[in-house]
Amino acid sequence: MKKMRLFTMMFLILGMLMIMPLASSAQDDVVTLRFWNADTSGATEAAIAEWNEANPNIQVEFVPYSNDDAGNAQIDTALLAGEVDVFVQFGLQRVDSRARAGLIEPLGEHATMDIEEEFGTAVIQVAGDPVAIAASADPYVVYINASDFEDAGIEVPESWTWDEFIEIADQLTTGDGPSTRYGAFLPTWPWMDEVAAYQQTWDFNVNVEDCTTNFDDPIWAQVADIRYQLETEVGAAIPYADARAAQLSLQNELYNDNVSMIIAGSWILRTTQNTTDFPRNFVTTFAPIPSLDEDGFPYRPGKLGTFYSVASETEHPEEATAFLEWITTEGYIHFVRTGRFPSWSGFEAENVAEAYLSNFEDPESVLDVETFINVVLDDSLALAPQTNLLGTAELQQIWREEAVRVFNGELTGEEAAANMKERGDAALEALCE
Repeated sequence: MKKMRLFTMMFLILGMLMIMPLASSAQDDVVTLRFWNADTSGATEAAIAEWNEANPNIQVEFVPYSNDDAGNAQIDTALLAGEVDVFVQFGLQRVDSRARAGLIEPLGEHATMDIEEEFGTAVIQVAGDPVAIAASADPYVVYINASDFEDAGIEVPESWTWDEFIEIADQLTTGDGPSTRYGAFLPTWPWMDEVAAYQQTWDFNVNVEDCTTNFDDPIWAQVADIRYQLETEVGAAIPYADARAAQLSLQNELYNDNVSMIIAGSWILRTTQNTTDFPRNFVTTFAPIPSLDEDGFPYRPGKLGTFYSVASETEHPEEATAFLEWITTEGYIHFVRTGRFPSWSGFEAENVAEAYLSNFEDPESVLDVETFINVVLDDSLALAPQTNLLGTAELQQIWREEAVRVFNGELTGEEAAANMKERGDAALEALCE
């Protein structure tokens, strides 16, 4: 009996030794990709699970990081060390600096789809090479308390100008002094430069050839003066200085029934959906951002975000690009469900709405589904591209400082634009030396 047991054990051990090289060989055929993303919504894990099940030979591991200074230093170190295959980054400045440092693999050589045809202005190029896909579109719209409009006998506009917006905001403003209930509330940063970008593109403020700014164009004074007129001259919106001093938030003011309209991006929809912490007795409806004239904007109001790239030090550029192509197209449906809307042209608005609204118990009781589809998800216009990053941080800081002086009544828009021109040209001259 003991001899039989010993023989059986030896046979099993021999069998295991014979199998091990085969298992090791099979394991060697599996490519593992490390995917870095600063996402806490659960969408990344869901997307990876779907990919891994469908692609047994290309497995993806999620490496979370924080989108702050420490987290970005961590991923930069990992990129240099060759510990990243695919990654998501936030902000064009980071894309630009990493691409110029040689940390991003150009996609053109490895792509299996026509990236520019599929994504349009959402393809980010550096020196003529596509280096990132901006997978998410963050549309900006006007969020409206539908009951306030109905009570005032005002029809929610399908299009409007700033003059019409100011007039309606004035009609909706009630009370005076500390008890004023304003008709509108604009973003708590000097957002009006974005209005210029929707009209002229983000590249408009720089003449790259001669290294000067376009701050002397009348549009810069115009957009700064609009906010001053709305908030101070007419008194129909929460003043910028008051909002900053009280640290007011757009969503709190709308959903605590303190204002009738806010202008904001799609991130506010998380609060729109949250009727537990923000109980209310009105439905949210939507209108497009008011334009500078009757012709409307040539570009869709909003921004591109979440830039997906392949690391230059990856040992598997083909597989990494294949995963990137999938997660920014069909795989992005997992992010849609968490309220991030796609830039990929392959999605239909109705499909996006269905995926997002599936998280609502009763969508119609919370928002106007028809205007949500027609306004928030309207992608008939491309988002304004930004291909030139020269002086972006410096010029944005100059705009913010001078525009706030207009909002506070210290300067006219024309005076502020003159200051911006002088300061901006000097900043670019230093950068171009």
